[in-house]
Amino acid sequence: MSTLTALKPRPFIFMRHVVTIELVLAKAEDLKMLVGNDIDGKPIYKRRVGMIYWLKSSIRNEFEQAPRILTENDNPEQIKEWLDHNMIYIAKNSF
Repeated sequence: MSTLTALKPRPFIFMRHVVTIELVLAKAEDLKMLVGNDIDGKPIYKRRVGMIYWLKSSIRNEFEQAPRILTENDNPEQIKEWLDHNMIYIAKNSF
């Protein structure tokens, strides 16, 4: 089945922009933030909600095309497994 662009070319050429982001392997401390201390002085950590990360397949050795965002609904066991298998990457510099 053909598409409209195959039947009639577009009248304008749209510029395609490419962005390059340097990624580094994430550590557990990258995905959490200190929110305080308990009565005994032990640090209390909370998940860094809204953090953008990329997942790399351990089988195909390729990154997913779309980044992911860390949310409260993410399964902590799954995140830990990905960290243990060196599958989570984050941007080296903030943007």
